[in-house]
Amino acid sequence: MASEVYVKMSDWALKSSGATIDTQRTSETYDCKENWGCRISWFFRTANPPDTILEPPFSQAGTKAPASLHFLTRASFSSRNRPHGHNGAYASSYTGGCVGPNTPSHFLALAFCLQPNDPSGNCWPFRGHQGQVVIRLPARVHVTAITVQHIFKEVSPSGTDISAPRDVAVFGVDADGEEETLLGTFTYSVAKEAIQTFPLKNAPLPRAFVYIKLLVKSNWGNPAYTCIYRVQVHGKMAKPESLD
Repeated sequence: MASEVYVKMSDWALKSSGATIDTQRTSETYDCKENWGCRISWFFRTANPPDTILEPPFSQAGTKAPASLHFLTRASFSSRNRPHGHNGAYASSYTGGCVGPNTPSHFLALAFCLQPNDPSGNCWPFRGHQGQVVIRLPARVHVTAITVQHIFKEVSPSGTDISAPRDVAVFGVDADGEEETLLGTFTYSVAKEAIQTFPLKNAPLPRAFVYIKLLVKSNWGNPAYTCIYRVQVHGKMAKPESLD
């Protein structure tokens, strides 16, 4: 069962900590130039590389919002949640206070795109509904859980969430890629929060891994591409191997 709260566990898949992408074993980045609808929704921005998923939100802009403000919950869009008699705009790390509680949903994406630190559309896209990414961790880790991030359709540049990953399998992979160990499977739900953490049923294993493969088996309906915003790998670092 996925956890929908903000994750405070250690993340071994951080670029700033030394995690990298094994590009030889990772799906090719989708070229948005082939799809005019995609190009318009992303405002002609170039596609991000796979290591985008190893960076926290706002890091490319040189700022970092407080953990509690990284993402709007779906409840934030409901006028039922505002204090009685309050008609002012809601402030958040996404809106900067520019979107009010009565703002029509079709204006949300535009308002969010005007924010300098807006992460909407700042994902790694790969072609089709199936693909994979192999992450090289900075240490050997006994992996216990995976966190996957997308965004709500209300703030998506395309106005939909059909590019979000759906069914996912996680593997521990040896250095040469000849042996893979299934650590667990899960389903990312677009009906839940943007950040979802999935404990791995087959973990922790006695064996620790440096390479972790995230295999996306399906998305939520986009035939052209799938987008991943961020992946976090949680677990405990293995003890140093004996030199004897």
